[in-house]
Amino acid sequence: MRKSVTYSASSIAEDEYNEDGTLIDGQDGLIDNPIIVSETFYQGAVGEEKADYSEYYGIYNTVVSTVAYYYEDNLKAEDAGPTDRLSKTITYRGEIDTGVEIIIVDGLPLLMGYEDKLLSIAYYDYEQRMKGEEVLNYQDSYNSEREIVQETIYYYTQDYLRATDQSVGAADAIAKSITYDNNGIFSPETYYTGEIKGSEKVNYIYRYFHNQKTSEDIVLTRTDFTYYPDGRVDRTFTYDVRNLPLDDTTLLTQETIYNYDTEWIYHLDNTQTLGTQYLGQDESIIIGKYTFITNYNDYGVQTDSQTQGSFYKYYGLANEITTGTYVTDSLYNEFGILIDTTTVGESYNTTGLSGRYTTTSNHAIDSSIDGTKQIDKYGVIRESITNGSSLNINGDVVSTYTTVGTFNVYGTLTDQVTDGVGY
Repeated sequence: MRKSVTYSASSIAEDEYNEDGTLIDGQDGLIDNPIIVSETFYQGAVGEEKADYSEYYGIYNTVVSTVAYYYEDNLKAEDAGPTDRLSKTITYRGEIDTGVEIIIVDGLPLLMGYEDKLLSIAYYDYEQRMKGEEVLNYQDSYNSEREIVQETIYYYTQDYLRATDQSVGAADAIAKSITYDNNGIFSPETYYTGEIKGSEKVNYIYRYFHNQKTSEDIVLTRTDFTYYPDGRVDRTFTYDVRNLPLDDTTLLTQETIYNYDTEWIYHLDNTQTLGTQYLGQDESIIIGKYTFITNYNDYGVQTDSQTQGSFYKYYGLANEITTGTYVTDSLYNEFGILIDTTTVGESYNTTGLSGRYTTTSNHAIDSSIDGTKQIDKYGVIRESITNGSSLNINGDVVSTYTTVGTFNVYGTLTDQVTDGVGY
C-alpha cells in the first residue's frame, strides 16, 4: 500500500452497497465528486508499510495541514525498521515537502525550510509497547516564534487514565483531555463521547478561573456540543455553572451556531455566538446582549471577529433603557492568535447620548510593562488604552479622559489609571 484516502461521510453512495455492506460489483461506493478529507502516504515493503505523511484538505481541495510521522528517535518512515514504533507526529500549516532534511531548531526536529509553518507536535507513549499499540499521550501547540502556547494531555477509559498507564490499550478511545496554557494554568477540560478510537466527539467542556491568591481552579462554565448526522458540529450551548451543579442549565450565557460553506460542507465559514449577560446569577435580570461573529480562512484558522453588544436596565420591561452599545473588531495572525483589537462604544442616560469611547490594544505597540507589547506573543492583552469623552444634554463635550489598563500574564486586570480634563 502506497496511499490511503479518507472521504467525508456525505461522500458515501449507499445505493452502491449490498445489504450485507459489501460493494456492488463495478461500483466504488462513492458519489460523483466525493469530498476528500485526507490522504495518507506510506513507505516500506508490502506488509511493513509505515505512514510517512498525511495531507488534510479544506475548501477547494486546498491542503490546510500536513502531518509528518516519526518513529522511535526521530526516524522518518523511510528510515524506520519493521518493528519501530510511532513516537510523534508533527503538524505543519499548508502543503510541504516531507522529503527534505530534518534539522534541529529550538530543540525540535523540524523539516528544513518549514520551521515557520510548525503548528503542533503530538507525542505517543510507545517505549513499553509493541508496534501498533502506541497511544497518544499529549500535544504541544506553537505560536509563530515556535514557543508552546498550550499543551493538551489526553486521558482514556472511564477511569481517565494517562496513556503511560499500561492498562490503556491501543483501541481505547479518548475520554477526556486537559489543556494547559503557556503559564501552566489549565482550562479547558474536555470530555468526549464515542467508544471507538478515532470516532470521538466533544461532548462538553468545562472552563475554569484560576485564583492566583489561593491557586484554586474554579469551574465557571460548561459548554455542550450538538452535531449534524454527518459529524459536523451544529451548535454549542454555554451555561454559567459557578457554585451550581455542574449539569445545571438555568443560566444559558451563549449559543454558538456553526456555519459551513454551501459547496464544501466540511469547511467552516464562520461561527455566530448569541450571548446574554445577567446581573450576577439572577436569570430574571438581563443586563447585556451581544452577537459575536468569527470568520475562518481556507485553512480553518480564525482571521477576524466582530462583537456587537448592548447594555440595559429593566430589559424586557416597558421601561427598558439601553445604557450602552459597543462594537469590537479583532484580528488574528496566521496561527489564529490575537494581534489587534478595537472597541468603539457609546453610553446613554435618560436624556440620550452621554459619552463615547474607543479602547485599543495591538501586538506591535510597546506597553508600559517593560519588554511587553500591548498584546503579547500568546495573544493575551497586557495593556489597553481607552480614550473617551462625556457629553452634556446638548451633545457638547464637557470632559475627556484616557484610561490605561494593565493586565497580568493571565489576562486579569491588575491596575487602571485614568487622567481626565473637564471643560
